[in-house]
Amino acid sequence: MLTLLDKLMHEMKTLSKDVERRDSKYWCSCRSISRDSAFAYIQPQKSQIRFFPKLRYDQIPNTPLIINRMKRASAWGEEYECWFRIRSEDQIEDAVKILECALKHHVRAI
Repeated sequence: MLTLLDKLMHEMKTLSKDVERRDSKYWCSCRSISRDSAFAYIQPQKSQIRFFPKLRYDQIPNTPLIINRMKRASAWGEEYECWFRIRSEDQIEDAVKILECALKHHVRAI
């Protein structure tokens, strides 16, 4: 799954030079360099990658990916209202479209 994540991040960096990835033990973040803050969190797992974009449900672009809503009402769950997963390389384009939208909304929020 890390190879899949690397391909996805390569696509994101091709779209915008304002994107960086920061890794931690179980998570990584997609960050805006100009704002020095995350616009999505990513959780790589053995058979899938889960994404938590900083978008409201109604801001998610049309996609064949299944968009789930957070069930927790914590502050983190309010800010990262939705999540989705990918399992294969053919889903990268759809994931990039959502992350690009999250980046645009995040940078506009300045």
